[in-house]
Amino acid sequence: MLPDGSALKQVILSNFKYANKNTIFVDSSTIDVKTTKEIYDVLEKNSLNFLDAPVSGGVIGAKDATLTFMVGGKKKIYESCKPLFEAMGSKAVLCGENGSGQSIKLCNNMILAITMLGTGEALKIAEKLGLDLQKFFDVVSTSSGSCWAINNYFPVKNVGPKSPADYDFEAGFSTNLMVKDLSLAIQTGKDLNTEPFIGINALNLYKKMVNEGKGKLDFSSIVRNL
Repeated sequence: MLPDGSALKQVILSNFKYANKNTIFVDSSTIDVKTTKEIYDVLEKNSLNFLDAPVSGGVIGAKDATLTFMVGGKKKIYESCKPLFEAMGSKAVLCGENGSGQSIKLCNNMILAITMLGTGEALKIAEKLGLDLQKFFDVVSTSSGSCWAINNYFPVKNVGPKSPADYDFEAGFSTNLMVKDLSLAIQTGKDLNTEPFIGINALNLYKKMVNEGKGKLDFSSIVRNL
């Protein structure tokens, strides 16, 4: 699991020649789909196997072994690695051919980035109305506004399950990484001739945090910038 496609290429393309034939490389980074497919093609030509297997769940999910693995690659190779995914997470899904795992991860993180902003804006109104935020959580977490950002990552200290808000927004998933992932998702959309303007506006807000020197904080701390 490496920070970007450039690092992944450097590690794999510099070292695959030392691997035995039929070795399986599993990448749990979140990178661009193009690089994923390039690496797959190189490894396949050299009788090596590759799965793109990015995760969702953050540091908390890793510690609790509740990660979700979204995997792209050949079914036979996925099945041979499935016990490893099940040991590290609570769910693994073969999403399709190589690159599918990365594709779904980028879409997933765009949804997460946007829903956290919606959560933050609603919280701001709730606070100005003088509402009890525990009651807010109790209602919204079981109503039509329910989402992962609310139910699992509620950005208010001592409300809901433990989240970075309980630790002064120490990063489980940093704003820097959210900017990277959201940028990749938006570029992918543009490459496909779509204009993800809600995603673009969300990216600008997260970038503002980074420019203010808050990139190492958890992305959920965006609620304090709204």
